[in-house]
Amino acid sequence: MFRLIKAKEKAKKLEKKRYANVQDFEVSYDIISLNLKRKESFIRMVLLSKIIKEVVNETLPHENIESAMKKLRRKFEKLVRVCGGDIEKMKDGTKCISFPDQEKEFIKIILIQLAKEEGLSQKLWEGHDDGMTLEEVQDFIEYFASYLQKKGYSYEVIQDVVQTMDILFQVRVRRQLAYCHRLLDCYAENLTPYLYTYQVRFMEKLIKEMLLMTVRSTVEASIYCGDLAETLKMGMNLSETDDVAELYGEEDDPIRDEYVERDKKVIAYLKQHPEIKEAVEEKIGMKNSSIWENVDYEN
Repeated sequence: MFRLIKAKEKAKKLEKKRYANVQDFEVSYDIISLNLKRKESFIRMVLLSKIIKEVVNETLPHENIESAMKKLRRKFEKLVRVCGGDIEKMKDGTKCISFPDQEKEFIKIILIQLAKEEGLSQKLWEGHDDGMTLEEVQDFIEYFASYLQKKGYSYEVIQDVVQTMDILFQVRVRRQLAYCHRLLDCYAENLTPYLYTYQVRFMEKLIKEMLLMTVRSTVEASIYCGDLAETLKMGMNLSETDDVAELYGEEDDPIRDEYVERDKKVIAYLKQHPEIKEAVEEKIGMKNSSIWENVDYEN
């Protein structure tokens, strides 16, 4: 038991080290101010397909269920894309999309609007073939926060919904990327007093620095994934379990849900970078699926 506790502590230390230099951003809205760190305890996950089926049965009872479900799912995926989200990154190891049970009603509101072809969700779906601007996405989130507030939902529920939408539409990431672009524009503007030859030289220097940062972050990500997989493998062996989620505490442990979501992101990252996946598997001497096989077991 002592070794298992040490394994957990090592995993947490690795996590803290990974994000030690990442600045914490807050997303502020007129309706509410949200601290994006999850405060709710782990709750059972619900598959998107089940929510879609429920909405179809309620709103489109006279249509072919399978056909209506496929159509509604395509509309939902398009809405996520135009709002800046990534459907592939939302999928777990079994290529399914799921949401915490307490967020089910919020997802249903969007799906019902799309199914009935009414409301802001439908309007955005119809009016955008390309991506929405960050401001439009934030307006969309504020609309739903206001909608839920008028419906009498508690502050805690609204707070959780805004957090879900932030993750769904990648709002924080897009805000940070937009800020990076502004910094680059500012850097370029500050070069205008210099001779053109010097401007080229400064830009070449900047490109080299950014390239070094990219290479370094790739190496760090590779090492991190390998160390994480090794630590989880050791913990699973010590606790004699095939379910990595058991290492993250009991179901009422607030950190468990966050760690399970982290594992889903690791799986997606390794899928996108097969060379890193191969290095990780070589380090642990087994397929990474042996560790993360049951990441989504709650569904």
